[in-house]
Amino acid sequence: MYGMTKRQFELFEYLKARDARGELSPTFREMRDALGMRSASSIHYMVKALKERGMIDYIHSRARSITVLK
Repeated sequence: MYGMTKRQFELFEYLKARDARGELSPTFREMRDALGMRSASSIHYMVKALKERGMIDYIHSRARSITVLK
């Protein structure tokens, strides 16, 4: 799982699937709901961890700008 937690891996797989379908990047709420979580801040920390691992990238000043790199 690339040294990720189970939840980070689930989020990464969700992002990869959306990217493969050509869909817009999900909002934090959409990610939260897809993983069945209650806190959007938890999603923020997971997105940050995936970015630090080089799995995704995003532009802070743009909404829906997550790009899957690996």
